[in-house]
Amino acid sequence: MDGTQAPYEISAIDSYDLALANAHAGNYERARDHAQAFIAHHDTAELHHLLGDVQEKLGNSLEAVREYQHAAEIDPREPYLFDWGAELLLHHAAEPAVEIFTQGQRLFPRSERILIGLGAAWFARGSYDKAVQRICEASDLNPNDSVPYFFLGKMQRAEPTPSEESVEKLRRFVAQQPKSAEANYYYAVGLWKLRKGPQDTVRTAQVETLLRNVIRLDPKFAAAYLQLGILNSEQRDYPQAISDYQQAIQADPQIEEAHYRLAQAYRQTGEAAKADDELKVYDRIARESAQQAERERHEIRQFVYTLRDQPPTQIP
Repeated sequence: MDGTQAPYEISAIDSYDLALANAHAGNYERARDHAQAFIAHHDTAELHHLLGDVQEKLGNSLEAVREYQHAAEIDPREPYLFDWGAELLLHHAAEPAVEIFTQGQRLFPRSERILIGLGAAWFARGSYDKAVQRICEASDLNPNDSVPYFFLGKMQRAEPTPSEESVEKLRRFVAQQPKSAEANYYYAVGLWKLRKGPQDTVRTAQVETLLRNVIRLDPKFAAAYLQLGILNSEQRDYPQAISDYQQAIQADPQIEEAHYRLAQAYRQTGEAAKADDELKVYDRIARESAQQAERERHEIRQFVYTLRDQPPTQIP
């Protein structure tokens, strides 16, 4: 024996570190090659998980899913299950993502991000009630964490009538973060959808106060101006509604609903030419954003994916 160690006899720890160093350096193909070679002799969860990360960086989503699956099957710890589910969700595999996150919830019932992932997966499947239930549970695990509330706020766009429970969670969000424009806005929209109609003057006044808080905190919050315009249109204050819609458009020229509602408000004030102009803008933007609902779902899936970079949240 000449004392030379064959490459395949390198320790699993050294194998992982070498592949990891290449991945951190952005040498993804080299990291992949190292990891695949080492896995043949040291079939560890860590190497499979790293290989999943590398395959994702290389754009090989199917291979990434397979590697995350191998890692979780070898060692079903919380980070591996979460990353497997998040990868499935990111690439439109909502049903299997529900299964993986459900498994994760059984094993780690106090993991906030597992519950968030499960809620997002149910949302992607169109099961809004189940989605809201899981996200509300996540918010109860760690009431000071804003992430579940942002999810609730985003999801309520798809709900004609949000649940009383979800709106109560958003009220708690405002109580905890009164200077958050997003917190005030999400709670305002939730209350608006829970109203009994124009005759519910108490909630209407509360919504208006919240929306004005939003604008005070963030003068460029286009969606808040839009919602104020809707409120003033309902009260038949069309001149003020027109001003609100115009400010929404000034803050975000691509906010298509503001153009449509501005056109309707112009018609109410007899300004037909302006109404026609706004409808033309609305039609153009609507054609460009025909996939808006899918983009919103992708935004939520992407948001779940970013939670991979956070440490596991095991609430004692």
